Amino acid sequence: MDSYFAFLKARLKENHEKPPGLSDTLTATVAFFVAADGTISRARIVKSSKSAEFDRSVLDAIRRTEPIGKRHDGRSEEVTLEFKMRDEDTG
Repeated sequence: MDSYFAFLKARLKENHEKPPGLSDTLTATVAFFVAADGTISRARIVKSSKSAEFDRSVLDAIRRTEPIGKRHDGRSEEVTLEFKMRDEDTG
């Protein structure tokens, strides 16, 4: 399941259109439900960035993300993910 969630996280981050002109330090935590068929629903901010615009952009990214396919374990669960205005450098 690690590869499934890694792919899902990558898709969500790709779909995140960061609003211009906001602080690089903004971070928001979102929770959403992933059904056994891969459908994403019930997204909500669980820890606000304190910027309504950034929080909205995070929820929009969730809405724009198409299901990535059925889960291999056949389970459904709530997932929590942190979005940052500036991603950490991996290099």
